[in-house]
Amino acid sequence: EAVSAPRVHCEDEQVDLEARAYFATQKELKARGHNVVKSQRSYDPIFSRVHVATLDTATGRLDGAADPRDRGGLAIVD
Repeated sequence: EAVSAPRVHCEDEQVDLEARAYFATQKELKARGHNVVKSQRSYDPIFSRVHVATLDTATGRLDGAADPRDRGGLAIVD
């Protein structure tokens, strides 16, 4: 879930949000005085790309996820 969650980017006086960010998030940021710019794209490639790999140490199971904003994938080889 975290890998594909809507991105927020804060730099200088501006807060950038992906289009999928909740309206309530945008409203709260504006209420706190932030200059909020909401992207027109749901998975905007200008935001960072995150990939994750996990290891369950109890079972030895490998898992992971690839960010839908860009090319990438997950392959688990036994």
